[in-house]
Amino acid sequence: MLSYNFEYYKPKSIKEAIEQYQTSKSQDKKPLYYGGGTEILTLGRLNYIYTDAIIDLKGIPECKVFGFQNNELIIGSTLSLSVFEENKVFPLLTNTSKEIADYSSRNSITIITSIKQIKGFNQCLFLL
Repeated sequence: MLSYNFEYYKPKSIKEAIEQYQTSKSQDKKPLYYGGGTEILTLGRLNYIYTDAIIDLKGIPECKVFGFQNNELIIGSTLSLSVFEENKVFPLLTNTSKEIADYSSRNSITIITSIKQIKGFNQCLFLL
């Protein structure tokens, strides 16, 4: 559990997610996009991050896409690492995802959380 209160939003489209983020910012809130919750819960419990508005991206169909389109691999931002382990479409990603945490944790750690940690991004909405 987090030691502070926050507003929770679950948009159904990319447009709604962006609009909610902008609305929250205009109200002097500190919104965060939520994909799996691992990072927010872990760092929030330690008081390393604070948010008063969480925007859950899991209800957006584009964030759940996984597969090839026009010979390009498309990966939605809310997919858990276990998806890559199970599908084995991209061997490098499959092997790398197996090395991160245990299987139960990989069910909730999302691909975008992992990339944010590697690249040091502060805000990242979608992996395209």
